[in-house]
Amino acid sequence: DRIDPLPGIGDAEAIIEHSLWGAPVIASARRFPFWGWTIVSYIEKSDYLYPIRLAQGMVAAGTIGLLACVILTLVLAFRRLVDRPLQRLVKATEDVAKGELQPIGINRQDEIGQLVAAFNSMIASLSYQGLQVDQLLDDLRGSEERFRTLFEYAPLGIGLFGNDGRLLD
Repeated sequence: DRIDPLPGIGDAEAIIEHSLWGAPVIASARRFPFWGWTIVSYIEKSDYLYPIRLAQGMVAAGTIGLLACVILTLVLAFRRLVDRPLQRLVKATEDVAKGELQPIGINRQDEIGQLVAAFNSMIASLSYQGLQVDQLLDDLRGSEERFRTLFEYAPLGIGLFGNDGRLLD
């Protein structure tokens, strides 16, 4: 009687799944026709696949760690490049509402830079208009003072007439 431990492997070398006493195993077999031998080694399937599963776990953990690092980097970059400049712009806008017209010192070439440039342009325009208003008020005060002095110290009196010829004052 001849016992064939792995039927169907022929004269070759093979690694196949097999069942040994009802337990799944991986069998590695090699026939040696010259001697008529077949050498078979068995390993439980879970032991055979353990290094693969360990490597899969390490790859998954590495991927998750790398993803966490990328997400953290993106969050920090967003805070530095977008959130902080916008917070400065909001604070400067609140200062403008209080009457403090100070430009923001951010020099960038992206959308945030365009927004800051527009804000600084608005500040410059408001400052210029404020100076013009102050100048007009000073001119008006001077004119009012001259007009009042003229009225108060006129020797005979001065009348103010409207376009229709009626006496106004």
